Amino acid sequence: MKEENQESNGSGSPEAGEQPVESSGRRNFMKAVVAGAVVTGGLAAVSSAQSAPTCGPFPAEDLKQLTSIIQAYGGRLVDYFPCGQPDPNAVFGTVSIRPDGAGALIQAFLKFDRIRLNCEVFPLGIPYPDVVNIKFKTPGVGGY
Repeated sequence: MKEENQESNGSGSPEAGEQPVESSGRRNFMKAVVAGAVVTGGLAAVSSAQSAPTCGPFPAEDLKQLTSIIQAYGGRLVDYFPCGQPDPNAVFGTVSIRPDGAGALIQAFLKFDRIRLNCEVFPLGIPYPDVVNIKFKTPGVGGY
């Protein structure tokens, strides 16, 4: 009997009391985030980076439009700071968003040709992320 259990466990099928590992849905989700944010976004960044200004000053309407893009995709601003008065010449912040919307938000950042942003994506939650934090900043903002 013991040998039969070892053989059935060796084939990858779970025992009667064990639950199968949920992997395909979460893996597909992570592949979609990576594919949307890195592969497609990286190619789009090359074309949009040439039209976006590298540094400010940024008009207030552009910053308002940036925050409305974040809210439209379901993001929540955790940290946000425009640097400079009266017209900011740099901006940085952090957006907290559900993982299924992260790739679309990054693509929206890339299509937004008024402000060029550098983004860092960090998923929160082990082993499967529940929230993704996206740190963004304009070029020239150091130490963030």
